[in-house]
Amino acid sequence: GLYSPGSQIRVRLLTWGEGEPAAIDQRFFAARLAEAQALRRAVLPPDTTGYRLVNAEGDGLPGWTVDRYGDVLVSQVTAAGLEALRTEAYGALAAALPGTAILQSNDLPARRAEDLTREDEVIASGAGGIPAEVAFRESGLHFTADLEAGQKTGFYCDQRENRRLVERYAAGRSVLDLFAHSGAVGLYALRGGATRVVHVESSAQLIERGRRHYEANGFPGDRALWVKANVFEDLRQRSERYDLVVMDIELGRERH
Repeated sequence: GLYSPGSQIRVRLLTWGEGEPAAIDQRFFAARLAEAQALRRAVLPPDTTGYRLVNAEGDGLPGWTVDRYGDVLVSQVTAAGLEALRTEAYGALAAALPGTAILQSNDLPARRAEDLTREDEVIASGAGGIPAEVAFRESGLHFTADLEAGQKTGFYCDQRENRRLVERYAAGRSVLDLFAHSGAVGLYALRGGATRVVHVESSAQLIERGRRHYEANGFPGDRALWVKANVFEDLRQRSERYDLVVMDIELGRERH
């Protein structure tokens, strides 16, 4: 396992018993990455080029998250033990997806606790380098990830199935999307037949990105309203009723 004296999670287990690899080397990471890739091929919806390739413990690689946006990979390493094995880990990742650009995004509280560098690092430039913004598709919808100043890895890949769930329930309904980020939930809702979507978001930059997402997907602007406001203040004043309310907020370690 990976021992992390500076973390609330002291040990992250990599192997569990007999019959598993004794050495944590590039071959170990290659095998885990191959399993992760096979799972994505089995479960990803059609026309999807942006997704979570490595989901930490879920893929037997605790402390490591990798999101893929086409030919650009954004990696986050949150355990000191894994940071010490990065040569082996990235060697396996580059071999699994040759030619891709790899950015390690380091501005994370967990890395501060582990006393690790907080400056982003380019691991591999790929054919086109690391852009500030990268386009990708999810379930046939067009989005961009903000690699330069975005939250998390630039987009919330881990919320895809929740967005697809909203699409299933949206037909004929008015939707209130709180903490709307760049409008992905609203796009799924409109594609699912929502009558209108009201987005509440405090960041002007994210609202502008959301409007560009609507344009890129050909949805008319009159079915979506953007409100720049603090959600809690907005809710105290909002008197409208909605058929479907979506709230994506991270409080502490839990997402609601």
